[in-house]
Amino acid sequence: MTASLITVRNAIYTAIAAARDAGEFAVGDDTYTLPYAGFLVERSHLPVIEIVDFAAEGQLWVVALAWRTGNSESRSSIRKRDLPIQIAYQEPVDKNASGYFDLMDARIELVELIDLLVAKLKIAGYAFLENVPLRDKDAGPDALPFTFAGLRKANTFESYFTSWWREAI
Repeated sequence: MTASLITVRNAIYTAIAAARDAGEFAVGDDTYTLPYAGFLVERSHLPVIEIVDFAAEGQLWVVALAWRTGNSESRSSIRKRDLPIQIAYQEPVDKNASGYFDLMDARIELVELIDLLVAKLKIAGYAFLENVPLRDKDAGPDALPFTFAGLRKANTFESYFTSWWREAI
């Protein structure tokens, strides 16, 4: 039996890689076309929290983080395990290049669609809870997502969110 974190991480990785390869994905009767499908997709065990060397076309990591356990809210005899999977996208951008705004719009749309894909994913034995974007830690709980911090400091488009899943144990 594969560990729960690995099962969920691999299912998310497989879904994102398949959408990238096809250039689209379906949710029910709706089909969504990715605005950009030239990025790399990798699995990892290391959280991505800083800019690293990555391919010029952009890179998306799917990372299994540390789980948390506790009792079910409805029945204390049922244990639950919440499984966090980080989705991190980084791509170098030139803020002075022609077409910069179109490129940024396409990357923002890409990240929003990946968020939707992950939220609508069905993984047997697991329930999706929520996707939580990383936010600027210095700006309080209502801060904008961290997405644009790297753009200001290092000409890098970054987007991070943690997808939470639940397994009853």
